[in-house]
Order: sequence, then structure tokens, then C-alpha cells
Amino acid sequence: MAVRRAETKDDIDRVIELGAVMHAESSYKEYPCDIEHLKKYSRSFEERPDEFAAFMNEEDGDITAVVAGYLAPLYFDPKTKFAYDFLLYSKPEKRGGPAAVRLMKAFEKWSRDSGASAVVMGVTAGIADETACKFYTRLGYKNSGALFSKEID
Repeated sequence: MAVRRAETKDDIDRVIELGAVMHAESSYKEYPCDIEHLKKYSRSFEERPDEFAAFMNEEDGDITAVVAGYLAPLYFDPKTKFAYDFLLYSKPEKRGGPAAVRLMKAFEKWSRDSGASAVVMGVTAGIADETACKFYTRLGYKNSGALFSKEID
């Protein structure tokens, strides 16, 4: 088992594939998953590595888990940067193992090395949300709010 940064086009394509698996399992599945859009958007991981990063857990050539995120200035102070996630996902058969912890440690290190003051992770996919909240708490994260959504016509 190895955690490494996704840096090549092939790596990013594999991260996108696993993201599509997550999409199909998530509360977002009622919305389209446009792979071509994701490929265009994900060029940021290659072209702007100081602002965007993805890390993957690889086992026997298979990506079993991924975390991806970006840096952005804090609304109140443009000199303060936070790291935010796009996703943290593990294949169902790999959940509960060490991969997610290792991925988070890699994402936190990248965030720190990139000058972030904090890492902000969301729980929005509707996949074992209670378990995800406990996972982040065990890693030292604090619940700092809630996210609400409403379908609009």
C-alpha cells in the first residue's frame, strides 16, 4: 500500500475514475457526472500544483482511495490560506483501513508546506456521514458548522 501524489495525466484520469465511482454512490448521483468537464477542471492538479493537489492510495496497481483539494484565501484576510477538499473517498471494501488516515496526513502535509493555516474537510456526499464525522474527529478536526442544501426551481 502506497500513498502518493497524483501528478501525471494518467494519475489524474485514475483519480477522476474513482471520483465517478464516488459520484454514483453519493447524494450527488441525481445530477450528471460530466467526465470531460472533470478532466478540464482537473488540469489544475498538473498546471497549478501549488494550489491544487490530489493524493491516491495504490494497492497492486489499483487506486483504492483518494483525497483531492485546493488552497484558497480566507474570505476575511487574503493573506490567510485554508486548504479545502473536493473529495475524500475510499472504495467500500477498503473502508476502515489505514488508507484514509495516510491520505489525510499527506494532504495535511501538502497544505502546511503550501502555507495553509487550516484544513477544512466537508461531509456532503451522503455516504456514511456519521462514520466520516467520527473519522475527522479522531484526526483532531472540530465540527465548525453545518451545510444545508435546497433544490430550487
